[in-house]
Order: sequence, then C-alpha cells, then structure tokens
Amino acid sequence: MKQVFGLLLFVLGTINALGQSDNKTQVTDSTELEKWYVVDKSAEFPGGFAKFYGSYISKNIKYPKDAKKLGIEGKVQVEFVIESTGEIRQESVKVLVGLYPSCDDEAVRLIKQSPRWTPAFASGLNRNVAQKFVVPITFKLGR
Repeated sequence: MKQVFGLLLFVLGTINALGQSDNKTQVTDSTELEKWYVVDKSAEFPGGFAKFYGSYISKNIKYPKDAKKLGIEGKVQVEFVIESTGEIRQESVKVLVGLYPSCDDEAVRLIKQSPRWTPAFASGLNRNVAQKFVVPITFKLGR
C-alpha cells in the first residue's frame, strides 16, 4: 500500500464531540501528549482539494470591504488540525503568513466553519488520527 508522508499530529486521549474522553483518562493539556506518525491516508476535504477551493472557499469567502476598498490582494497561509473525528480543532486555527487584518480574520473564519473532513488514517495504529494542515487562502479582486 502506498504510504502518504505528511505532517501528522496525533493526540493521545482524543476528545469526542460530546467532550467525553475516548479512554479512561481525561486530557486537559494535549500538547504534552502529541506525537508524530506517518499516515497512510491523509485527511481530505469531502471531494478533495478541488472541492475545498472550487466549492467551499469560492462560495463562502466574503471579501472584506476595507481590503477591497484599498485594493488588497494576496494569500493568507492558515494552519489548523483536523481531529481523528474529521472536525477542525478550533483552537488550532491560526494565521502563519498574514496579508491584511480583515483578510486574515476572514481566512480563519472560513477554516473554522469548514464542514467535517475525512480524517487521516495510520495503519500502524489501525485508526484515524489527527493531522496538521497549512493551506493558502487567496484574496483576488475581479477586474
């Protein structure tokens, strides 16, 4: 089986959607338990990245009025973690490379409101795992 090498952030003691621990120990600070693994199948937006950019981002992006007025264009690099459940870990969403404050805020909003993804899978662990992503969100004015 072809292995996909990528950044993977796996958190032991993952928390399910109800806030209950999947194991007997409740984890309060997940940063102490993060480990790196090789994933066999990377996390994926439903329909792939073509749908992520072509359908989700293009249909939901709201170009900030102040940035539009100033003619601001460019890319915002956003980092986030997709949990083993496919949900976006809300507190993980952050701007790595900003463009303009209102554009940065809009890029973060888009990622935080993203639909559930198909989670990454690590066959060595025989389960879904969390994975870190960095994606560019492009702001381009129509001419």
